[in-house]
Amino acid sequence: MGTLGTPNDPEISRIEVKGDILSPRSTPAAATLGRFIYLFGGGYDDYLGQAVTVYNDTYAFDTQAGEMTRLDPSGDLPSPRFFSAGAGDEDRNDFYVFGGSAYDHGFANLRVFGDLYRYSVAGNSWSLAAPAEVGPGPRVRPNLWVHAGAIYAFGGLDERFRNHNDLWRFDLDQRRWELVVGDSDDVEPRYEAVSGNTSRDGRVYAIGGETMRSGFRPTLIPGTIEIDLESGAMRPVTIDRADDVSGGMRHQSAAGEIGGELYVYGGDDPHNKVMGCGAPFGQSPVGETWVFSPDTETWRRSPVQGPKLKRSVASVASGRMHVFGGYDFECDDGIGPGQIWNTDVIVISPR
Repeated sequence: MGTLGTPNDPEISRIEVKGDILSPRSTPAAATLGRFIYLFGGGYDDYLGQAVTVYNDTYAFDTQAGEMTRLDPSGDLPSPRFFSAGAGDEDRNDFYVFGGSAYDHGFANLRVFGDLYRYSVAGNSWSLAAPAEVGPGPRVRPNLWVHAGAIYAFGGLDERFRNHNDLWRFDLDQRRWELVVGDSDDVEPRYEAVSGNTSRDGRVYAIGGETMRSGFRPTLIPGTIEIDLESGAMRPVTIDRADDVSGGMRHQSAAGEIGGELYVYGGDDPHNKVMGCGAPFGQSPVGETWVFSPDTETWRRSPVQGPKLKRSVASVASGRMHVFGGYDFECDDGIGPGQIWNTDVIVISPR
């Protein structure tokens, strides 16, 4: 499956973080501003303990010093949430968080958020950039990118479990949303697609994801899609499934753009799922790294393995992808430990 390695295969290392430790959690929002990666929220969905803890804390990770700092911001903080998306405005040194959800054990009392929040690094403060009543509306696991003075939001699952593939633009000067293109038949509507949070000259790529069928049945979507942010044009990229990342169905992975290529790390493989130990769905975390080259529209799989992780998040700083949160899963005939949470930082460095 895929090309097994090139001289440019990445190095994968694990950093034992100095300073404050990011507590066990999945899917915080993340974005890079200079040498710092900012993180917000996330959730500790404890399968064995049958409890869910959702956070609204803010962290800054110094990628040069390897040090994490839990911040104490003022202002109007977002409510606790996970499955939100993050993006960074380098010009103004602001961190944006959009969408997400919160729920109790068994997905009870589900709340879906559609507000856009801004964290000012200079002021160490949060403020509401746009309420949920304008723009895309409530979305679980949308994608967010920064390009040419704007933030772009794609897809996601709304509060009525409707899947979307629309594209919205938030102008960072005017501070307002505008619709680029509505839901269409160009690509299948989805949430939880795998992508980075930056673009390559206005072009971005998203892999797989899920669509919600009737009866609360999440179904994996195969394939790689290309989106032109400015025009809103979307198309499936033609790749033989044998040469596509997990047949195009890798999901809950961490991803980032480095040197014009998209790196995808870990995630849940669609095959060989393991049940038990309280898990509501089958689990199959992996430690693979796949790299997509837009120039040739091909994937290659690195033979270098890292820690197995799913539901992690990544952001790129100084040409290296930093991966936060998430968990591995081990359960043999109902014997745990079940989830094995990651509190370190995994660094993927192209050679």
